[in-house]
Amino acid sequence: MAKSLRSKHKRKMRAVKRVRYGAKELVKLKETVAKLNAPDGQGVDMSQLSDTVILANSKAVVEAVKAQETTDQSMEVDSKKYDKRTFKDKDGNYPPWFNKRKIKQLQLKHKKVKQKQLTGKKKAGGKRRHR
Repeated sequence: MAKSLRSKHKRKMRAVKRVRYGAKELVKLKETVAKLNAPDGQGVDMSQLSDTVILANSKAVVEAVKAQETTDQSMEVDSKKYDKRTFKDKDGNYPPWFNKRKIKQLQLKHKKVKQKQLTGKKKAGGKRRHR
């Protein structure tokens, strides 16, 4: 799902909006910080907020996240082995990512193949008529 031209266009436009609104948000944030640090006495002292708020550059944050992702490469993998033809494990269960419709299609496919093999063997063993 969600692969139509309309949804692709919407995703593209949302990405454009994110860039545009991100720039506006950054300007607004800088203005707010400047007002907070105003020397005229109306500003808030940032040293009070330093233990709860951390001001950082977005590029630095992105690089830190990427560095963390590269160091934390361990991902839990399903260690069960599934048969390539039937997609069942040794207990006869299907993988958890299979939906009921897919399971039903596979079962019908294997039923048809099995029936074709049985009928094919009967025909192959029949008598031939000579002219």
